[in-house]
Amino acid sequence: MCHPVAKAGEAAAELHRVPEILQLPRPALRPLLLCPQGHNDEILLCRESPTEYQMYMGGEPLTFSVPLSSCSTQWESSCLAWDLAQGWCSGSEQAKLRQEVLPRAELVIVLGKDQDSYWGSLDADQEFVGEKAEVKNMEKLQFWLLVIAGFSGAVAQTDLHGKVFVFPTATATAHVILKPRLDKPLQNLSVCLRFGCDLTRAYSLFSYATKAKDNDFLLFKPKPGELNLYVGGELVTFKVPEGRDTSTGWVHVCASWESATGIAELWVNGNPLPRKGLKKGYSVSNQGVLVLGQEQDTPGGNFDINQSFVGEITDVYMWDTLLSPDEVNLAMNNGVLPHLILDWRTLSYETKDYVVIKPSLLPVY
Repeated sequence: MCHPVAKAGEAAAELHRVPEILQLPRPALRPLLLCPQGHNDEILLCRESPTEYQMYMGGEPLTFSVPLSSCSTQWESSCLAWDLAQGWCSGSEQAKLRQEVLPRAELVIVLGKDQDSYWGSLDADQEFVGEKAEVKNMEKLQFWLLVIAGFSGAVAQTDLHGKVFVFPTATATAHVILKPRLDKPLQNLSVCLRFGCDLTRAYSLFSYATKAKDNDFLLFKPKPGELNLYVGGELVTFKVPEGRDTSTGWVHVCASWESATGIAELWVNGNPLPRKGLKKGYSVSNQGVLVLGQEQDTPGGNFDINQSFVGEITDVYMWDTLLSPDEVNLAMNNGVLPHLILDWRTLSYETKDYVVIKPSLLPVY
């Protein structure tokens, strides 16, 4: 099995004729994987060595030999095509692959990682580190083209300091997918964010879902005066005293949980609430989907409009450690803390449907 490298999005709904043409970086290792629910290598292009590409169609591999690059800038491209009707693959040479393999419509395309299951089972040792641009999807007659330009180097991420995600209206579709750096299950976890909202009904603030637990880590507001924290599907309720209520205005919230003791802490506008306990000895999985704006009943989906967030969210941070009182205060003022696994200033994210990024109307620290 070969192992890809890059990050990205979702497949078009209808793929009827699909060969592939890819411009790929060297010395990138493995760049494209298209995965439906039934097969983890439906379409896969990967770089096994400096002189070898492999292409999978429907799980069947084909190897192409390529010469070593003499490109001093480290930019390079190569092309691969597959013909549905005849099963021919064209690269540096031609070879026969599977005939009449029809990729399914419900697919997840990932650039940067190798999916060993639909939407997940990613391995940090198989990730791509570099840059890609000019991603184009073109369907023509019997083949599908994907063009990617790449450069070996650091992955570009977005600094959202001084900006907010605006969720303008209640929907069952609008959300933001955040992509934390999770290399292993979490024994300790802290999350801080700032939000402005005038809803009085229930809504989700921070939803991390896995296949095993749709509420593996969830910060949820059921009604004015309360905040719920879920870990591993179990919840504790924090009563928010008068004057620190989250039903109106801008609020800064930090939630921490420790596996060794099960102790959960919640801080509202820098003020600690009485501690609670849950899921002692549990580990939060690193194979999940992190969403703002909706509460997930399955990873990445099954949203309920009646639990959707309407308002603004900013300054979202996540750590694999607990936070001290001084660190909570520093986080509230956008101070820099170590052990970040999600950083608002270098954020990897995708917006879905009606979500707008705007300058913050709050003072910027």
